[in-house]
Amino acid sequence: MSIESPFTHITDLNSSWPDGAVDDVSEGDNHIRGLKTVLLTDFPNIDAAVTADPADLNRTDITTEGTSETSKVMTVSSGDAIVNTGMTWTDLGAVTTADINGGTIDGVALGTTNTGNTESPGNSSTKLATTAFVQDTKWTFLDTFDTTGTTELGNNTSIPSTAIGIKFVFYGPSTIGSGVQSVVLGDSGGYSTTVAGGISSGTINVGFSTVYQVSVSAVAAITQYGTIEFTKLDGVNVWTGSGVVADGSGTVDTSISGGMITLAGALDRCKVTIPSSTFDAGSVDVYVRS
Repeated sequence: MSIESPFTHITDLNSSWPDGAVDDVSEGDNHIRGLKTVLLTDFPNIDAAVTADPADLNRTDITTEGTSETSKVMTVSSGDAIVNTGMTWTDLGAVTTADINGGTIDGVALGTTNTGNTESPGNSSTKLATTAFVQDTKWTFLDTFDTTGTTELGNNTSIPSTAIGIKFVFYGPSTIGSGVQSVVLGDSGGYSTTVAGGISSGTINVGFSTVYQVSVSAVAAITQYGTIEFTKLDGVNVWTGSGVVADGSGTVDTSISGGMITLAGALDRCKVTIPSSTFDAGSVDVYVRS
């Protein structure tokens, strides 16, 4: 009779044996013992009924879940935990759904809303930055003042209530007659005349108290180039400003200014004026930041 040798694993079995035409019946016990050996050797830990269906058993086949060995499935029951400090999962690809209902990652609780520790604009700590912090340095264009033939180059009454900064960029505004160009801020009640500050140009130093002066000298036909910028003090409607403006024609010295404007309410309007003359050229761009 033909008997497998070795007779240890499933792969040792020959489906053509025993051959009923030539093998003796007396060798049947050898085949039965061999089958028992194969089963006990290849399934040593099966001590109860196995109820998994073919789909469950085939799930361990890597071709069912993917095309590479790294795509094998790992399933953990709800009562178990994965504890392996040295395990790293990388290159997971596109994750369609991740449902994490508890636990922590780096001390942050999962399954709850966590806004983190935020910080106010300008703080350089390692706390999370809010959107306001990110936008703190971003200037947004508001308007261009370029109306000639009047005492006002421009007037805007739509400054957002969230503004904490306003900037005036002078691009060559000039006047027909003598007069000092000025920046004026206001609120819903009108324009403020509560101003304190000073301006210096060469050896000339001038204080101002009703409008924020752009230059020292009231000279006709000078063209102004430079920037005046104001920042709101926290918690109050006081705007501190500073600026450097130069005469493009070289007639007068560069003007350096600093001061503050106090408002009765939230800033919502601004203008550039010249009280005793009219503008005849140039423009001023206005920017805000919130």
